[in-house]
Amino acid sequence: MAHHGQPQPVEPVDSFWDELICEAYLEWIYLGPDDFRSVHHFWPILLRHYFTLEDNCGVDGERCTTHPRPRQHLNSFVVHLAPPHLQRRRVIAVEARWFPSDTSPGWENNYDWTHVRETLRAHMLSDWTMRTTVQTTYGIVAVGDRVRFYYMSKNDLVGELRTWNGHPVDAPEADQSPILNIFSLVDQGVIHQLMLRMRQDVLSGCNTY
Repeated sequence: MAHHGQPQPVEPVDSFWDELICEAYLEWIYLGPDDFRSVHHFWPILLRHYFTLEDNCGVDGERCTTHPRPRQHLNSFVVHLAPPHLQRRRVIAVEARWFPSDTSPGWENNYDWTHVRETLRAHMLSDWTMRTTVQTTYGIVAVGDRVRFYYMSKNDLVGELRTWNGHPVDAPEADQSPILNIFSLVDQGVIHQLMLRMRQDVLSGCNTY
């Protein structure tokens, strides 16, 4: 048993990408500007795989009011009951959007990632449990089948997002976050490792960088 004040050991989990439920939800994500429900339904399933009820975690859904109907979508948040007092805190936010109107090859390189990232940041800053000096929190921007990962340091009083690469000490600026493809086997492996590191740091209380 870990001594008081020391990080609790965290058991890793198997890759989400090997689960049958993952395949079922991936089948519904295909190119098309109107296919937004399948995108914002996919990410809560992934989050629940890495942050379970047994971990004292849950996943909230909240409608994004930035966009008028019918372009509204759901944001997802991982909620953690943090020890020692089991205080309810949001630790991860996902801004999940559908494919843009132009999905010609290379669309992700011309997409306005800065705008959607700043929308995510605004959501994080508006939630006092995410924007505190108590913990570092994480943000995910998913557009269609592409995704980028960020984190917000508890030591950054401005609340800027930086690239989440699993190595926060030398993390680059947010605009250098790699664009990952959820259908790529290589990128799936990268996403799994990023989620494992998030899981380790959040559940052990080490998300304080």
